[in-house]
Amino acid sequence: MLIIALVSHVVYYANVLNGTYEQCLPLLAAAIAALALGYFLGSVTSPNRVERPAHHRPLDAQSANRIKNIAFCFFLIGVAAHVVHYTTHPLTSYSASYGTNQGSGYVTAFFIFWPLSIILNEFVIARGFGGKSLIWVNRLSLILFCLTYFFLLMKRRQILFLLIALGAIWGPKLKSSVKALVYTGGALLILGFMVFGKIRGYYDVYGLESSITYAIANFTPEWLSLEQTEGKFISRTLDDVFRYVSTSGYDPSVLTGVATCLIPRSLLGGSKPLAFPEWYTSHFYPDNFAAGTGYAGSMVAELFLIGGLTVVIIGYAIFGVLCARIQIRGRRSDDAVGCIVYAVFVYTVLLLPRYDLASLLIDLVFTYLPLIWAVSSSLREGDPRKIPQRKMLEKQRDNARSRQSVSAARRIAESDNIS
Repeated sequence: MLIIALVSHVVYYANVLNGTYEQCLPLLAAAIAALALGYFLGSVTSPNRVERPAHHRPLDAQSANRIKNIAFCFFLIGVAAHVVHYTTHPLTSYSASYGTNQGSGYVTAFFIFWPLSIILNEFVIARGFGGKSLIWVNRLSLILFCLTYFFLLMKRRQILFLLIALGAIWGPKLKSSVKALVYTGGALLILGFMVFGKIRGYYDVYGLESSITYAIANFTPEWLSLEQTEGKFISRTLDDVFRYVSTSGYDPSVLTGVATCLIPRSLLGGSKPLAFPEWYTSHFYPDNFAAGTGYAGSMVAELFLIGGLTVVIIGYAIFGVLCARIQIRGRRSDDAVGCIVYAVFVYTVLLLPRYDLASLLIDLVFTYLPLIWAVSSSLREGDPRKIPQRKMLEKQRDNARSRQSVSAARRIAESDNIS
Protein backbone atom coordinates (compact mmCIF):
# COMPACT_ATOMS: atom_id res chain seq x y z
CA MET A 1 0.00 0.00 0.00
CA LEU A 2 2.85 2.37 0.79
CA ILE A 3 4.50 1.57 -2.54
CA ILE A 4 1.25 2.36 -4.39
CA ALA A 5 0.94 5.67 -2.55
CA LEU A 6 4.54 6.68 -3.27
CA VAL A 7 4.37 5.71 -6.96
CA SER A 8 1.09 7.59 -7.33
CA HIS A 9 2.58 10.76 -5.88
CA VAL A 10 5.62 10.47 -8.15
CA VAL A 11 3.33 10.16 -11.19
CA TYR A 12 0.93 12.95 -10.31
CA TYR A 13 3.58 15.36 -9.06
CA ALA A 14 6.20 14.51 -11.69
CA ASN A 15 6.36 18.16 -12.77
CA VAL A 16 7.20 19.17 -9.21
CA LEU A 17 9.82 16.48 -8.77
CA ASN A 18 11.57 17.30 -12.05
CA GLY A 19 12.06 20.92 -10.98
CA THR A 20 9.35 22.59 -13.06
CA TYR A 21 7.85 23.98 -9.85
CA GLU A 22 10.97 23.95 -7.75
CA GLN A 23 9.56 26.03 -4.90
CA CYS A 24 6.96 23.31 -4.18
CA LEU A 25 9.50 20.51 -3.86
CA PRO A 26 10.15 20.87 -0.07
CA LEU A 27 6.40 20.89 0.59
CA LEU A 28 5.84 17.74 -1.45
CA ALA A 29 8.84 16.04 0.18
CA ALA A 30 7.38 16.81 3.63
CA ALA A 31 4.02 15.30 2.61
CA ILE A 32 5.63 12.10 1.29
CA ALA A 33 7.84 11.79 4.38
CA ALA A 34 4.81 12.24 6.66
CA LEU A 35 2.94 9.57 4.67
CA ALA A 36 5.79 7.08 5.07
CA LEU A 37 6.20 7.88 8.77
CA GLY A 38 2.48 7.45 9.39
CA TYR A 39 2.53 4.12 7.57
CA PHE A 40 5.31 2.74 9.75
CA LEU A 41 3.69 4.09 12.90
CA GLY A 42 0.43 2.44 11.90
CA SER A 43 2.28 -0.82 11.30
CA VAL A 44 4.15 -1.00 14.60
CA THR A 45 1.33 0.35 16.78
CA SER A 46 -1.42 -1.80 15.29
CA PRO A 47 -3.36 -3.37 18.18
CA ASN A 48 -3.36 -7.12 18.61
CA ARG A 49 -6.31 -8.96 17.20
CA VAL A 50 -9.40 -8.52 19.32
CA GLU A 51 -12.20 -11.02 18.94
CA ARG A 52 -15.12 -9.12 17.43
CA PRO A 53 -17.67 -11.66 16.13
CA ALA A 54 -19.32 -9.10 13.87
CA HIS A 55 -16.03 -8.49 12.05
CA HIS A 56 -13.71 -11.46 12.59
CA ARG A 57 -15.87 -14.33 11.41
CA PRO A 58 -15.71 -16.17 8.10
CA LEU A 59 -18.70 -15.99 5.81
CA ASP A 60 -21.20 -18.80 6.00
CA ALA A 61 -23.92 -19.70 3.51
CA GLN A 62 -26.56 -17.65 5.32
CA SER A 63 -24.41 -14.51 5.45
CA ALA A 64 -23.40 -14.96 1.81
CA ASN A 65 -27.05 -15.13 0.75
CA ARG A 66 -27.77 -11.90 2.59
CA ILE A 67 -24.88 -10.21 0.79
CA LYS A 68 -26.21 -11.46 -2.55
CA ASN A 69 -29.61 -9.96 -1.80
CA ILE A 70 -28.07 -6.64 -0.84
CA ALA A 71 -25.92 -6.70 -3.99
CA PHE A 72 -29.04 -7.16 -6.11
CA CYS A 73 -30.64 -4.14 -4.42
CA PHE A 74 -27.46 -2.12 -5.06
CA PHE A 75 -27.62 -3.15 -8.73
CA LEU A 76 -31.20 -1.90 -9.03
CA ILE A 77 -30.30 1.41 -7.36
CA GLY A 78 -27.29 1.94 -9.62
CA VAL A 79 -29.11 1.13 -12.85
CA ALA A 80 -32.10 3.24 -11.82
CA ALA A 81 -29.80 6.21 -11.15
CA HIS A 82 -28.30 5.89 -14.64
CA VAL A 83 -31.73 5.67 -16.25
CA VAL A 84 -33.10 8.66 -14.34
CA HIS A 85 -30.07 10.82 -15.10
CA TYR A 86 -29.64 10.01 -18.78
CA THR A 87 -33.33 10.34 -19.56
CA THR A 88 -33.28 13.90 -18.18
CA HIS A 89 -29.75 14.65 -19.50
CA PRO A 90 -29.57 12.97 -22.93
CA LEU A 91 -26.09 11.85 -23.87
CA THR A 92 -24.80 13.79 -26.87
CA SER A 93 -21.03 14.17 -26.75
CA TYR A 94 -18.48 13.78 -23.99
CA SER A 95 -17.79 17.50 -23.73
CA ALA A 96 -21.47 18.42 -23.77
CA SER A 97 -22.48 15.77 -21.25
CA TYR A 98 -19.59 16.81 -18.98
CA GLY A 99 -21.06 20.30 -18.70
CA THR A 100 -24.64 19.14 -18.21
CA ASN A 101 -23.62 16.83 -15.38
CA GLN A 102 -22.75 19.78 -13.18
CA GLY A 103 -25.25 20.24 -10.36
CA SER A 104 -26.68 16.71 -10.69
CA GLY A 105 -24.53 15.09 -8.04
CA TYR A 106 -27.49 13.99 -5.96
CA VAL A 107 -28.36 11.51 -8.75
CA THR A 108 -24.92 10.69 -10.13
CA ALA A 109 -23.65 9.83 -6.65
CA PHE A 110 -25.77 6.67 -6.83
CA PHE A 111 -24.05 5.54 -10.05
CA ILE A 112 -21.45 3.85 -7.87
CA PHE A 113 -23.99 1.32 -6.60
CA TRP A 114 -23.78 -0.61 -9.87
CA PRO A 115 -20.06 -1.44 -9.48
CA LEU A 116 -20.61 -1.95 -5.75
CA SER A 117 -23.06 -4.74 -6.57
CA ILE A 118 -20.43 -6.40 -8.77
CA ILE A 119 -17.80 -6.10 -6.03
CA LEU A 120 -20.08 -7.66 -3.40
CA ASN A 121 -20.97 -10.58 -5.67
CA GLU A 122 -17.33 -11.23 -6.55
CA PHE A 123 -16.48 -11.03 -2.85
CA VAL A 124 -18.97 -13.84 -2.21
CA ILE A 125 -17.87 -15.84 -5.26
CA ALA A 126 -14.20 -15.62 -4.24
CA ARG A 127 -15.11 -17.26 -0.93
CA GLY A 128 -16.85 -20.20 -2.56
CA PHE A 129 -20.50 -19.21 -2.14
CA GLY A 130 -21.36 -18.34 -5.74
CA GLY A 131 -23.19 -20.72 -8.04
CA LYS A 132 -22.68 -20.86 -11.79
CA SER A 133 -25.69 -18.64 -12.44
CA LEU A 134 -24.37 -15.90 -10.14
CA ILE A 135 -20.92 -16.12 -11.74
CA TRP A 136 -22.30 -15.74 -15.25
CA VAL A 137 -24.70 -12.94 -14.35
CA ASN A 138 -22.07 -11.01 -12.43
CA ARG A 139 -19.46 -11.34 -15.17
CA LEU A 140 -22.00 -10.14 -17.76
CA SER A 141 -22.79 -7.17 -15.53
CA LEU A 142 -19.04 -6.47 -15.26
CA ILE A 143 -18.57 -6.56 -19.05
CA LEU A 144 -21.65 -4.41 -19.67
CA PHE A 145 -20.49 -1.82 -17.14
CA CYS A 146 -16.98 -1.58 -18.62
CA LEU A 147 -18.23 -1.38 -22.22
CA THR A 148 -20.81 1.27 -21.32
CA TYR A 149 -18.36 3.46 -19.46
CA PHE A 150 -15.55 3.13 -21.98
CA PHE A 151 -17.27 3.30 -25.36
CA LEU A 152 -20.43 5.25 -24.52
CA LEU A 153 -19.65 7.49 -21.55
CA MET A 154 -15.89 7.61 -22.26
CA LYS A 155 -14.95 7.52 -18.58
CA ARG A 156 -11.94 5.63 -17.28
CA ARG A 157 -11.70 6.08 -13.52
CA GLN A 158 -14.90 4.14 -12.81
CA ILE A 159 -13.55 1.16 -14.75
CA LEU A 160 -10.25 1.35 -12.88
CA PHE A 161 -12.10 1.52 -9.57
CA LEU A 162 -14.00 -1.67 -10.34
CA LEU A 163 -11.10 -3.66 -11.79
CA ILE A 164 -8.70 -2.68 -9.00
CA ALA A 165 -11.25 -3.74 -6.38
CA LEU A 166 -11.74 -7.10 -8.10
CA GLY A 167 -7.97 -7.55 -8.30
CA ALA A 168 -7.68 -6.91 -4.55
CA ILE A 169 -10.46 -9.44 -3.85
CA TRP A 170 -9.01 -12.21 -5.99
CA GLY A 171 -5.33 -11.40 -5.41
CA PRO A 172 -4.78 -13.63 -2.34
CA LYS A 173 -6.25 -16.59 -4.22
CA LEU A 174 -4.06 -16.25 -7.32
CA LYS A 175 -0.78 -18.05 -7.88
CA SER A 176 2.34 -15.94 -8.22
CA SER A 177 2.56 -16.52 -11.98
CA VAL A 178 -1.08 -15.57 -12.52
CA LYS A 179 -0.71 -12.58 -10.22
CA ALA A 180 2.24 -11.35 -12.30
CA LEU A 181 0.10 -11.59 -15.43
CA VAL A 182 -2.66 -9.62 -13.71
CA TYR A 183 -0.24 -6.87 -12.70
CA THR A 184 1.18 -6.76 -16.22
CA GLY A 185 -2.31 -6.57 -17.70
CA GLY A 186 -3.22 -3.80 -15.27
CA ALA A 187 -0.14 -1.77 -16.27
CA LEU A 188 -0.98 -2.21 -19.96
CA LEU A 189 -4.57 -1.18 -19.28
CA ILE A 190 -3.41 2.03 -17.60
CA LEU A 191 -1.13 2.78 -20.55
CA GLY A 192 -4.04 2.16 -22.89
CA PHE A 193 -6.18 4.55 -20.88
CA MET A 194 -3.42 7.15 -21.14
CA VAL A 195 -3.49 6.84 -24.93
CA PHE A 196 -7.29 6.96 -24.91
CA GLY A 197 -7.14 10.20 -22.96
CA LYS A 198 -5.17 11.71 -25.84
CA ILE A 199 -7.72 10.72 -28.49
CA ARG A 200 -10.95 10.89 -26.48
CA GLY A 201 -12.01 14.11 -28.14
CA TYR A 202 -11.27 12.62 -31.58
CA TYR A 203 -13.19 9.45 -30.75
CA ASP A 204 -16.10 11.55 -29.54
CA VAL A 205 -16.46 12.98 -33.07
CA TYR A 206 -15.20 10.32 -35.48
CA GLY A 207 -15.83 7.00 -33.73
CA LEU A 208 -13.71 4.00 -32.80
CA GLU A 209 -12.29 2.87 -36.16
CA SER A 210 -11.08 6.32 -37.18
CA SER A 211 -9.68 6.89 -33.70
CA ILE A 212 -7.58 3.72 -33.87
CA THR A 213 -6.20 4.82 -37.24
CA TYR A 214 -5.51 8.29 -35.86
CA ALA A 215 -3.72 6.90 -32.78
CA ILE A 216 -1.50 4.61 -34.83
CA ALA A 217 -0.57 7.39 -37.24
CA ASN A 218 0.12 10.05 -34.62
CA PHE A 219 1.37 8.14 -31.59
CA THR A 220 4.61 9.39 -30.04
CA PRO A 221 6.36 8.38 -26.79
CA GLU A 222 5.42 11.78 -25.38
CA TRP A 223 1.85 10.50 -25.06
CA LEU A 224 3.12 8.28 -22.24
CA SER A 225 5.44 10.81 -20.66
CA LEU A 226 4.62 11.53 -17.04
CA GLU A 227 4.99 15.25 -17.67
CA GLN A 228 2.15 15.07 -20.20
CA THR A 229 -0.34 13.08 -18.14
CA GLU A 230 -3.09 14.46 -15.93
CA GLY A 231 -0.45 15.02 -13.29
CA LYS A 232 0.73 18.13 -15.08
CA PHE A 233 -2.49 19.84 -13.98
CA ILE A 234 -2.17 18.52 -10.42
CA SER A 235 1.39 19.86 -10.21
CA ARG A 236 0.26 23.19 -11.61
CA THR A 237 -2.53 23.34 -9.03
CA LEU A 238 -0.03 22.88 -6.22
CA ASP A 239 2.15 25.65 -7.62
CA ASP A 240 -0.77 28.05 -8.04
CA VAL A 241 -1.97 27.46 -4.48
CA PHE A 242 1.56 27.77 -3.12
CA ARG A 243 1.87 31.19 -4.74
CA TYR A 244 -1.60 32.20 -3.56
CA VAL A 245 -0.79 31.39 0.07
CA SER A 246 2.49 33.29 -0.21
CA THR A 247 0.64 36.47 -1.15
CA SER A 248 -2.86 36.13 0.34
CA GLY A 249 -2.43 33.73 3.26
CA TYR A 250 -4.38 30.62 4.18
CA ASP A 251 -8.03 30.18 3.23
CA PRO A 252 -9.76 27.47 5.30
CA SER A 253 -13.13 28.46 3.82
CA VAL A 254 -12.92 25.38 1.58
CA LEU A 255 -13.85 23.36 4.68
CA THR A 256 -17.38 24.80 4.45
CA GLY A 257 -17.52 23.34 0.95
CA VAL A 258 -16.59 19.98 2.41
CA ALA A 259 -19.31 20.27 5.07
CA THR A 260 -22.02 21.06 2.51
CA CYS A 261 -20.90 18.85 -0.38
CA LEU A 262 -23.60 16.25 0.42
CA ILE A 263 -26.43 18.81 0.49
CA PRO A 264 -28.22 19.36 -2.85
CA ARG A 265 -27.68 22.82 -4.25
CA SER A 266 -31.44 23.36 -4.58
CA LEU A 267 -31.85 23.10 -0.80
CA LEU A 268 -29.33 25.93 -0.33
CA GLY A 269 -31.03 28.43 -2.58
CA GLY A 270 -29.24 27.46 -5.80
CA SER A 271 -25.68 28.01 -4.56
CA LYS A 272 -23.44 26.60 -1.88
CA PRO A 273 -19.88 27.03 -0.60
CA LEU A 274 -17.17 25.87 -2.97
CA ALA A 275 -15.15 22.76 -2.32
CA PHE A 276 -11.47 22.92 -3.23
CA PRO A 277 -11.67 22.01 -6.97
CA GLU A 278 -14.37 24.62 -7.56
CA TRP A 279 -12.55 27.15 -5.38
CA TYR A 280 -9.37 26.65 -7.37
CA THR A 281 -11.09 26.86 -10.77
CA SER A 282 -13.05 29.96 -9.83
CA HIS A 283 -9.93 31.75 -8.56
CA PHE A 284 -7.48 30.84 -11.32
CA TYR A 285 -9.64 29.89 -14.33
CA PRO A 286 -12.93 31.78 -14.00
CA ASP A 287 -13.87 31.23 -17.66
CA ASN A 288 -13.79 27.47 -17.19
CA PHE A 289 -15.73 27.81 -13.96
CA ALA A 290 -18.42 29.85 -15.70
CA ALA A 291 -18.65 27.19 -18.43
CA GLY A 292 -19.26 24.47 -15.84
CA THR A 293 -15.90 22.75 -16.23
CA GLY A 294 -12.90 22.67 -13.95
CA TYR A 295 -9.84 20.88 -12.67
CA ALA A 296 -9.30 18.04 -10.25
CA GLY A 297 -8.11 18.66 -6.74
CA SER A 298 -4.67 18.33 -5.23
CA MET A 299 -4.54 16.89 -1.74
CA VAL A 300 -1.25 18.54 -0.84
CA ALA A 301 -2.45 21.89 -2.19
CA GLU A 302 -5.76 21.76 -0.32
CA LEU A 303 -4.19 20.88 3.02
CA PHE A 304 -1.59 23.60 2.50
CA LEU A 305 -4.33 26.12 1.69
CA ILE A 306 -6.22 25.23 4.88
CA GLY A 307 -3.38 25.58 7.35
CA GLY A 308 0.07 25.39 5.82
CA LEU A 309 2.85 22.87 6.31
CA THR A 310 1.58 21.71 9.73
CA VAL A 311 -1.78 20.61 8.32
CA VAL A 312 -0.05 18.89 5.39
CA ILE A 313 2.15 16.85 7.73
CA ILE A 314 -0.72 15.94 10.08
CA GLY A 315 -3.06 15.05 7.23
CA TYR A 316 -0.55 12.88 5.39
CA ALA A 317 0.52 11.15 8.61
CA ILE A 318 -3.13 10.20 9.18
CA PHE A 319 -3.36 8.84 5.62
CA GLY A 320 -0.24 6.79 6.28
CA VAL A 321 -1.69 5.27 9.44
CA LEU A 322 -4.89 4.41 7.56
CA CYS A 323 -2.88 2.73 4.81
CA ALA A 324 -1.12 0.50 7.32
CA ARG A 325 -4.16 -0.37 9.43
CA ILE A 326 -6.41 -1.15 6.46
CA GLN A 327 -3.71 -3.24 4.80
CA ILE A 328 -3.23 -5.26 8.00
CA ARG A 329 -6.96 -5.96 8.27
CA GLY A 330 -7.19 -6.70 4.56
CA ARG A 331 -4.68 -9.53 4.92
CA ARG A 332 -6.89 -11.41 7.41
CA SER A 333 -9.09 -13.77 5.47
CA ASP A 334 -11.49 -14.08 8.42
CA ASP A 335 -12.00 -10.30 8.64
CA ALA A 336 -14.71 -9.85 6.02
CA VAL A 337 -15.26 -6.15 6.69
CA GLY A 338 -11.53 -5.44 6.60
CA CYS A 339 -11.16 -7.31 3.31
CA ILE A 340 -13.98 -5.44 1.56
CA VAL A 341 -12.68 -2.06 2.77
CA TYR A 342 -9.17 -2.94 1.62
CA ALA A 343 -10.49 -3.84 -1.84
CA VAL A 344 -11.78 -0.31 -2.50
CA PHE A 345 -9.14 1.52 -0.48
CA VAL A 346 -6.44 0.53 -2.97
CA TYR A 347 -8.14 2.75 -5.55
CA THR A 348 -8.34 5.65 -3.08
CA VAL A 349 -4.62 5.42 -2.38
CA LEU A 350 -3.86 5.21 -6.10
CA LEU A 351 -5.69 8.48 -6.76
CA LEU A 352 -4.94 10.18 -3.44
CA PRO A 353 -2.76 12.97 -4.94
CA ARG A 354 -5.65 14.23 -7.11
CA TYR A 355 -8.34 13.78 -4.47
CA ASP A 356 -9.85 16.53 -2.33
CA LEU A 357 -11.51 16.32 1.08
CA ALA A 358 -15.03 16.71 -0.30
CA SER A 359 -14.49 13.82 -2.71
CA LEU A 360 -13.16 11.67 0.14
CA LEU A 361 -16.28 12.43 2.17
CA ILE A 362 -18.53 11.54 -0.77
CA ASP A 363 -16.65 8.27 -1.25
CA LEU A 364 -16.99 7.51 2.45
CA VAL A 365 -20.77 7.99 2.38
CA PHE A 366 -21.59 6.40 -0.98
CA THR A 367 -18.86 3.76 -1.31
CA TYR A 368 -17.32 2.70 1.99
CA LEU A 369 -20.32 2.90 4.30
CA PRO A 370 -22.67 0.92 1.99
CA LEU A 371 -20.08 -1.86 1.61
CA ILE A 372 -19.32 -1.94 5.34
CA TRP A 373 -23.03 -2.03 6.13
CA ALA A 374 -23.69 -4.79 3.58
CA VAL A 375 -21.03 -7.11 4.98
CA SER A 376 -21.21 -6.30 8.70
CA SER A 377 -25.01 -6.46 8.85
CA SER A 378 -24.99 -9.82 7.05
CA LEU A 379 -22.53 -11.20 9.59
CA ARG A 380 -24.16 -9.60 12.60
CA GLU A 381 -27.59 -10.99 11.85
CA GLY A 382 -26.10 -14.47 12.02
CA ASP A 383 -24.56 -13.88 15.45
CA PRO A 384 -26.79 -15.31 18.19
CA ARG A 385 -25.61 -12.63 20.60
CA LYS A 386 -27.24 -10.06 18.31
CA ILE A 387 -30.72 -11.64 18.46
CA PRO A 388 -33.27 -9.18 19.94
CA GLN A 389 -33.76 -9.59 23.67
CA ARG A 390 -37.39 -10.68 23.33
CA LYS A 391 -36.51 -13.51 20.97
CA MET A 392 -33.62 -14.53 23.20
CA LEU A 393 -35.93 -14.76 26.24
CA GLU A 394 -38.42 -16.82 24.26
CA LYS A 395 -35.63 -19.14 23.18
CA GLN A 396 -34.46 -19.51 26.79
CA ARG A 397 -38.03 -20.35 27.92
CA ASP A 398 -38.36 -22.93 25.16
CA ASN A 399 -35.07 -24.50 26.23
CA ALA A 400 -36.23 -24.55 29.85
CA ARG A 401 -39.49 -26.32 28.85
CA SER A 402 -37.48 -28.82 26.84
CA ARG A 403 -35.21 -29.55 29.81
CA GLN A 404 -38.27 -29.98 32.09
CA SER A 405 -39.85 -32.38 29.61
CA VAL A 406 -36.66 -34.41 29.42
CA SER A 407 -36.41 -34.54 33.24
CA ALA A 408 -40.03 -35.67 33.53
CA ALA A 409 -39.48 -38.38 30.94
CA ARG A 410 -36.41 -39.61 32.82
CA ARG A 411 -38.34 -39.77 36.12
CA ILE A 412 -41.10 -41.78 34.50
CA ALA A 413 -38.55 -44.14 32.92
CA GLU A 414 -36.77 -44.58 36.27
CA SER A 415 -40.05 -45.33 38.07
CA ASP A 416 -40.93 -47.90 35.42
CA ASN A 417 -37.55 -49.56 35.88
CA ILE A 418 -38.03 -49.72 39.67
CA SER A 419 -41.44 -51.28 39.22
